[in-house]
Amino acid sequence: LGDMAGLNATSFLQNVVIGKNALGAGVATGESNVVIGFEAGEDITNSESAVYIGAGAGKQHTSSGHSVIIGHDAGGSGIGTGQGSVLVGKKAGKDLTTGADNICIGHSSGEAMTTGSQNIAIGFQATQLGVTTGDKNVSVGDNAGLKITSGAKNTFLGYTAGMRLTTGSSNVAIGDTAAYLNQGINTVAIGLLSASNAQGASSVAIGSSAGFNAQAATCVAIGRLAGCGAQGDYAVAMGHQAAQISQGDNAVALG
Repeated sequence: LGDMAGLNATSFLQNVVIGKNALGAGVATGESNVVIGFEAGEDITNSESAVYIGAGAGKQHTSSGHSVIIGHDAGGSGIGTGQGSVLVGKKAGKDLTTGADNICIGHSSGEAMTTGSQNIAIGFQATQLGVTTGDKNVSVGDNAGLKITSGAKNTFLGYTAGMRLTTGSSNVAIGDTAAYLNQGINTVAIGLLSASNAQGASSVAIGSSAGFNAQAATCVAIGRLAGCGAQGDYAVAMGHQAAQISQGDNAVALG
């Protein structure tokens, strides 16, 4: 229904196609699809059980079956062949190509994601900017995990949590602006501004502003403002404001 809607459809069964140029260019052979909106699913060739709703939704996807793509330009630019993704929101998963089983919900969430699979990005611009090839990341919150590229198996929960991390893997950042600047690998930052500036590999910061300024490798900072100045390798700071100024390597501060 609509000018040039389903123009080249051949063995295309039990489908709903509504809108100008919807499913208009691809030689479509799929079944049980819903395509609604101007140029929605325009290049689909072989797709089954998929939903494309919104102007330009899944416009250049070819065979991304079993997906749900809703929103203006959601999944619109990538030549999508990955299946099983849910993209909801303007420009959500816009550049997705072979990535599969991703969930992107929110304006521009996962916008630059390309080949990464099994990622979850929920919130305005969550995992937006990185050309994300990493797998199994979870970013929940506005700008959470904004710049992830090849990083994998990270969990970021909170406004701007893990915002500037790019390649680190197996990290956890929970709380507004937790691990904002950078994390190594296998790190944990829990609390407002915890490990906000830098965190070395295998370090732990728990508490508001714990490990705020810089943590080297294998450090522990537990408590509000614990280790918030700087911590050397293998340093431990436990308690409110423990080692607030700085700690050298292998130092222990309790209080």
